[in-house]
Amino acid sequence: MKKLFYKQISTKNIISFKKAFATTEVNKNIDLDNFLNDIKTNESKTWEYYVKGINPDYEPRKEMYQFLKNQNINVYRMTVYEIECFTKWILMRKIYGDKYPQFPYEITFEDKINQLKQKYPLE
Repeated sequence: MKKLFYKQISTKNIISFKKAFATTEVNKNIDLDNFLNDIKTNESKTWEYYVKGINPDYEPRKEMYQFLKNQNINVYRMTVYEIECFTKWILMRKIYGDKYPQFPYEITFEDKINQLKQKYPLE
């Protein structure tokens, strides 16, 4: 196997491979620097698009965003788990009525909203 490999490689291929590898590494570093700058400066639109339901295009998440924004909750600070849960709960309420979702220990949907208002107030 090594003999076949050595016969097929020439010095031109090695030099071009080194050039391609070096430019790829530089591009990766630039992408990483851009990503870190987005995180540090809070200019990244990816999280905003996800929360608003734009990317991926998901209508229930758009409704959840508007609903929680009207309740004075900062949706951008919520975790992915909380966003997905509230999206499901609002969709259940839309489909099945106000008695859903049902939580254990006599917790209501309004209690969950009040909990979010305390945890993530809109400033």
